[in-house]
Amino acid sequence: ERIKAYLGAVPIGKMIMLDYECDYTEIWRMTEHFYGHQFIWCYLGNFGGMTEIEGDYKHNAKLLAGAKKEGGQEFVGIGSTLEGFGVNELIYEALLAQAWDTGIGFDAYIDNIADRHLGRVDADYRAFWHTMVDSVCTTHTSTGAAGIINAHPNLEGEWNWTTELRKGYDIKNLDEALAILEKVEGSSNYLKFDLANTRRQSIRNNALAQQRSGRQETLRRCLQSRQQGRNGGGFAGVPGDVRQDDRGAEEVSRLLARRLDT
Repeated sequence: ERIKAYLGAVPIGKMIMLDYECDYTEIWRMTEHFYGHQFIWCYLGNFGGMTEIEGDYKHNAKLLAGAKKEGGQEFVGIGSTLEGFGVNELIYEALLAQAWDTGIGFDAYIDNIADRHLGRVDADYRAFWHTMVDSVCTTHTSTGAAGIINAHPNLEGEWNWTTELRKGYDIKNLDEALAILEKVEGSSNYLKFDLANTRRQSIRNNALAQQRSGRQETLRRCLQSRQQGRNGGGFAGVPGDVRQDDRGAEEVSRLLARRLDT
């Protein structure tokens, strides 16, 4: 009712609403098409320059098809409200291209991305893009999406809401896509970007997997040593092999020693 009262103060035709993050929540559906005001369906897709490969091509296409069918005369355009630039540009291209009814089906459009990027038809390049769309780019963009390589150091969990390390896909899927991509021959700048971008994401994904497995083992050993120290009347510190294996072990030791009596 408050939204209705607020929007009702403006004459119809004097304001266009930006439905800011339709890939997450379509406000126009919750407000009777903004109570008669025209609106632009917007895709956000990037919260402040996060550099993860994210976004759901198929889900976006489904949402836009619904807006075209049910948005009525109030639905007047497609836009983007991204907060960062130069990342995942293809998902924006695929989205904004749907402002036109080209008659090209979704799968054919993905083929078209690959063909344009390479300058010719290549079965492996097409397979790469379909693997990315079907098995990697399958979740909504998350606030704080980040990789462990440039995340704030933390012993347990994740540091604040600004660092979201989860992945909405099995990281093996991206590695499989990368293996397909690396078979493609060519010299186009798009191909070079796809290779660099996918390799970068693979490094980040696998670094996170290694960090999580290594951190769990380090903490297990340190807590075991801590307990031994309690039993013997003092803190035993971090085992030597852990110090050699984990450069952060001394910091773990310091923090655990400070909390020995808590």
